Amino acid sequence: MEIPTCLKESLKKKALKERKEREERINEELEEKKTSYKYYKHEKQLLSEKIEICKKLFLWREQFLNTTEGNNLLKREDYCISLFGKKYDYERNSKGGYHFPLHNLCITDKGITYAVRNSCWGEMKYESNQPEKLAKKIPSKFLKQAWSLIESGKVFKRMSEFLKDD
Repeated sequence: MEIPTCLKESLKKKALKERKEREERINEELEEKKTSYKYYKHEKQLLSEKIEICKKLFLWREQFLNTTEGNNLLKREDYCISLFGKKYDYERNSKGGYHFPLHNLCITDKGITYAVRNSCWGEMKYESNQPEKLAKKIPSKFLKQAWSLIESGKVFKRMSEFLKDD
């Protein structure tokens, strides 16, 4: 039986298209692995700096909770004082949606909790009472932003704004 040329050509085109898609997928996966590797390598290089910032965070936490206001706020907020609002620190993108992931730091009676909400994974939380362990979990960019907010004193303005929302 003779197979018509149109079918042969269609099968060749389909096979070529599938091969190109497979190659693109493989290239995307390789690029993603390279990016992930670079990110983790970069974060590892910054670990000592991140640990120093976390030590400052824990010292600030201790000093804040030793004040009457800090202690009262901790009790009032069910033992979790959010440094970035009732939910998460986020920015709106140009289409009105949220940038992901959304990050938050909370001061608790046990330590500091880092929470991240992602469109894929939902919410993940990590609580620690040790700066070294917390530093390994928090991205350097967010950690620096959080410390800048505390160091500048803007964190108290944010806390005041959450209280007004109640």
